[in-house]
Amino acid sequence: MTAENYPRIDGSADALPLIQLVFEKVHTQYSGGDYPMEALGAQESYEALLAGELDLVIAPYPDEAVLAAARDAGAELEARELDYGGLYAVTLAGLAEDAPARLVADWLTSEAAAAEIDSLRA
Repeated sequence: MTAENYPRIDGSADALPLIQLVFEKVHTQYSGGDYPMEALGAQESYEALLAGELDLVIAPYPDEAVLAAARDAGAELEARELDYGGLYAVTLAGLAEDAPARLVADWLTSEAAAAEIDSLRA
């Protein structure tokens, strides 16, 4: 992936270490603090995802209000559980296999990322 097709990511405050990890390990051109240092928050992130302003949300599982908003918008959310504090990588369903947000979600749930995620807990 290049900077031009890098997915827009945000999430809850407790997801910030994972968001930073993606920038540091997957998209190294953003290393050194060029990544977000503050998260939007889960609710705002889900709203931005449904509005097309974000491609990937890292947050707790969407609550009923978010799921209802997705249904009202005719959208379906795809949530992948992450092995980190009850967080999920959430995208809109139906993304292409090579969509940048799907590639990041795939990496976050891969064995390759497991050791990196474990290091965040230390």
